[in-house]
Amino acid sequence: MNIIESVKMKQLFILLFTLMIFNVSADKVDSLNALLKTNIHDTLRREILYSLTTNFEHTGKPEVAEKYRGLLFVVIKRLNQPKGFAEYYHTLGYKYYYRRDYDLSIENFEKSAVYYKKAQLLKGLISCRINIAGIFVEKGDMNKGLDENRKIISLIKSSGDNSMLADVYGNIGICFSNISRYDSAIFYTTKAARLNEDKGNLSGMANNYGGLAAINFNMNQFRMSLYYLDKINKSNITFSPALKNWVYGFTASVYTNLNQLDSALLYSVKAIDYSKETNDRYSLINALLNQAEVFTKQNKNEAALVNIKEAISLSKEIESDVLLAKAYTTYGTVATELKLYGEALQYFKLSNELEIKNNNSSSVLENIKGTARVYGLMGNYKQHSFFLDSLIRYKDRLNETEMAQHSKEMEIKHETEKKDLQIETANTHILLEEEKNKQKEKVILFGALALALTLILGTLAYFNFRKFKKANKIINTQNLRLSVQKQEVEEQKHLVEEKQKEIIDSINYAKRIQGAVLTSDDVWNKVSKDHFILFKPKDIVSGDFYWAYNTPTNRSIFALADCTGHGVPGGFMSMLGNSFLNEIVIENKIFNPSTILNKLREKIINALDQKGAEKRKDGMDIALCVWNKLNNTLEFSGANNGLMILRKSTIIELRPDKMPIGTYIGEDKSFNSQTFQLEPGDCIYLITDGFPDQFGGPKGKKFKYKQTEDLLISIHALPMQEQLKILDTEFEEWKGSLEQVDDVSLVGIRV
Repeated sequence: MNIIESVKMKQLFILLFTLMIFNVSADKVDSLNALLKTNIHDTLRREILYSLTTNFEHTGKPEVAEKYRGLLFVVIKRLNQPKGFAEYYHTLGYKYYYRRDYDLSIENFEKSAVYYKKAQLLKGLISCRINIAGIFVEKGDMNKGLDENRKIISLIKSSGDNSMLADVYGNIGICFSNISRYDSAIFYTTKAARLNEDKGNLSGMANNYGGLAAINFNMNQFRMSLYYLDKINKSNITFSPALKNWVYGFTASVYTNLNQLDSALLYSVKAIDYSKETNDRYSLINALLNQAEVFTKQNKNEAALVNIKEAISLSKEIESDVLLAKAYTTYGTVATELKLYGEALQYFKLSNELEIKNNNSSSVLENIKGTARVYGLMGNYKQHSFFLDSLIRYKDRLNETEMAQHSKEMEIKHETEKKDLQIETANTHILLEEEKNKQKEKVILFGALALALTLILGTLAYFNFRKFKKANKIINTQNLRLSVQKQEVEEQKHLVEEKQKEIIDSINYAKRIQGAVLTSDDVWNKVSKDHFILFKPKDIVSGDFYWAYNTPTNRSIFALADCTGHGVPGGFMSMLGNSFLNEIVIENKIFNPSTILNKLREKIINALDQKGAEKRKDGMDIALCVWNKLNNTLEFSGANNGLMILRKSTIIELRPDKMPIGTYIGEDKSFNSQTFQLEPGDCIYLITDGFPDQFGGPKGKKFKYKQTEDLLISIHALPMQEQLKILDTEFEEWKGSLEQVDDVSLVGIRV
């Protein structure tokens, strides 16, 4: 059965869409109804009726919603204000959305947007456009969905109010996920989560975690899905009923795919119980169908049918053709397993009639496939062959329709652009003629004014001429003196610029030398073909350096170091560290990580003659690893710099010794080594403090280690070069126009 397919991104979109609505508790409904019976102002009455209408629409009580909508219309007609009409059409947009009449839904959201614009209520206008974009997504038109969302971003940025930008980034993430561009989906959804975190919008952040859970579900990264669902549970927010229902139901789906059926059953029971408690019949239907799938996997097909029958009954009550069609398909699939072939054929047919009406091509294909399978199991090979042929013909027809539709859209677009160009050209000619006439009038007016001013100024000039002549002699003398001084300043400036150019040329040459000394890509490719190095010096040359060596005995030794200072002083220290590592490891053949660091410390202290207290700060922090590829073990030793290993959704940290390479105030003791057993697919990350310490973002704060870890978790499943692009982009966007505070280095290696 294919229930899980239907709970993927579509179920997530429905959640995000409905969470925009005002959720009202049962207690509040009673108090609001009581308030309506009092003598309140029509403006407050309108707001209450709007909240109640949207609430009952969302909770699956369309008949109650319709009653309040009628009362709302009476009030807004009395007030005759744009905001009232905007809210009324907004509720109609939701009404037709829930009935899956997408064209009427879009039409009413468009009307609502017009009235919000008249009322100069930008948030309402943007909310309508977000809803329209979302409907395109649910219809499967991702291109229109992305186009709408990009226009919304422009609208938001031109307004200067970025409060809804996170919602749009989240919707773009859904679009990219639906076209299987998962790296972009994760990138935009993570951006949305960070914006919501910065605003303190925990509810929005939890919704984004739900998006990341669903995206990873689509990628079959079920453990990562559980990781983000767990983050929702730990997000310290009061769940809205819609979000809580979704989390329970989706968690059950994830456990079903992991074949952990006891956990799946537990969460499906929670989803059913909570849906009944909150009287959310939409969520209850999905929860019943999810539990039916668990029962089927446990070979409890009779129990599954009980759930499906209840789902069918509820779907009819709320008049949801989409959920009813889904329940019919599920019934047909389970009936097939129970060899109730007559019932299976009946329900596949009922579902198909609704899906054709809903224009849901993928479900029509599924029903035809299910029907063909039943006839095959019955031994009716004539009908089996007929429906297989129907399946092929339907697929071909879909392809032809898509091509014809695309061609028609291109033709309409061309004609529209052509007409727009003609209108624009005609308007331009009219504007040019009007501009010429205006210019003639201006010339005549300015000519008269100029003649009058000339007479006045001529008279004044005559009386002031003698005075100016005397003043000019003084000014000429002063100008001569200033000219001499200016020449002296320019000569000094030229000398300074020459010196500065010589210094910068020298530093750039030093950068080329440093680049040549740093370990080449050939060596790193032997460490691991799937790796990246993010290396961004603050001041041309870097105090950070990376180093690697592959031994003849199938070991890979690699390190990342952060030397004292940056720029030229840091560059000298990095060259020194690089040279000493070559001597210790390559020439002396020392392969134990703690011994390497002890030897490196001795050489740094001797080289810098560190005997006085004033020199104790010079040195470096370093993380050094020895990867034995024969038994896949990793030995690690660190001086103030640790190591992160990402295994699926779990971060494992190997902590360093709290002392540097160099002298320091404290006991002079040996560095320690730690051994870790690696597994295929593990990601090893070495990082200096430049990335997490960078100031930026909307509030000018540090990026921080926690945010760095979350970013690595969100991208670690991608190829390493894709991770490098995202890390670089994220760093530059965070930094913005602020100055880079330190050298930035990050090395990633996949086992």
